[in-house]
Amino acid sequence: MNGQTFDLSGKDYFTEQEAANYCCLSKSHFRELIKTSDLQPGRLGRRNIYRRADLKRFLERTAWQLSNGANTNGSPARRREQPTLIGAREADSAARA
Repeated sequence: MNGQTFDLSGKDYFTEQEAANYCCLSKSHFRELIKTSDLQPGRLGRRNIYRRADLKRFLERTAWQLSNGANTNGSPARRREQPTLIGAREADSAARA
C-alpha cells in the first residue's frame, strides 16, 4: 500500500481502497479476488462501496477455502508436481532397465 493510514474503526461501509486495507491486501490483489468471488459492491455515485459484514464473511469463507486446498472460486486448487531428484546411481540403473 502507499503508506496511507486508514482509521476504519466505527465504519460499516468502505471504499475500495479501505476495503482492500481492511482485508490486508493491495488494491490490485483485492480487485483480482473480487472478480472470482460473489462479493458484490454497492454503488454510491461512481464509487464502489463494501459493507464490513460482507467483507468479514468473504474473508472467513476465503480463508477457510484456502486452508482446505480450494481456490477462492470454490474449485480445488491444483498442486504442481515437484520434480523427482535422483542420484547418479539411480539414473544409471534406470537407464539400463
